[in-house]
Amino acid sequence: MDKKGYTLIELIAVVVIIAMVAIIIVINFDRILGKSDDKKEAAFKADIEKAACVYVDLKENSIFKSSCYPNTCTVTVANLISSGLVKDDEIDPVTNNVVSKTLTVSVTWDNEGTKSCTLNR
Repeated sequence: MDKKGYTLIELIAVVVIIAMVAIIIVINFDRILGKSDDKKEAAFKADIEKAACVYVDLKENSIFKSSCYPNTCTVTVANLISSGLVKDDEIDPVTNNVVSKTLTVSVTWDNEGTKSCTLNR
């Protein structure tokens, strides 16, 4: 007798293989999205920190900088927005909202006078 078609075992094997491939795709897709979010957050942090360092440099001859150096200064995002270094509609990837104007960056100097800026979360 000539049989045409697939047995139940063959169909189950195909379904299992398809399910395994789908699981692998979903897991990798989730990792890709996670890495993308981490990169967005790192880029946002770096941009805000650079803007704060530039802000202090722009205030080089002002009372602001002389009161900071060699101590620590705190620069708010509101300062950065008002000076035009950060857009007022900048999106914070951590909150997915417009960046808080009360968010601060600490600007410090080491013993050699090298400035570093760190976003405070």
